[in-house]
Amino acid sequence: MKLIKKSFYIFTPLLLGLIVAFLIKNNIDYEYLVKPPFAPPSWLFPVMWTIIYFLIGLSFYLYKTYGPIKDINKVYYSQLFLNLLWPILFFNLKFRFIGTVEIIFLSLVVLLLLTLYFRYYKTSFYLTIPYFIWLLFATYLTFSIYLLN
Repeated sequence: MKLIKKSFYIFTPLLLGLIVAFLIKNNIDYEYLVKPPFAPPSWLFPVMWTIIYFLIGLSFYLYKTYGPIKDINKVYYSQLFLNLLWPILFFNLKFRFIGTVEIIFLSLVVLLLLTLYFRYYKTSFYLTIPYFIWLLFATYLTFSIYLLN
């Protein structure tokens, strides 16, 4: 596989995440929100999302390189779009309820992605588990912040 194609699969989530971070940076009000128990400090989010976006890209690259012909592009790009939409809804637009519904839907789409990876290429499945776990935690935070604020 050509280097450009490899780089595209691996680094697209990171690049898109960076663009969204730039778009929302002046609207993040996390420090001022009433937060639930176990809410992490704000500095942890960019660290975790950088790792997770890398794993998302790597898992898709490995699937596309070594997995079967089965095409999961629609599910993969749907979850990526929903993932990038959430901070815009939650922070820029302050649509806390819609953000809560959206992240629940995102979690279901990632669960479908996990199911497909498990069926067709186990390495991608294992690389996506941290994303799903972090997403479940983010869902808890989103729902709790919506209720508390």
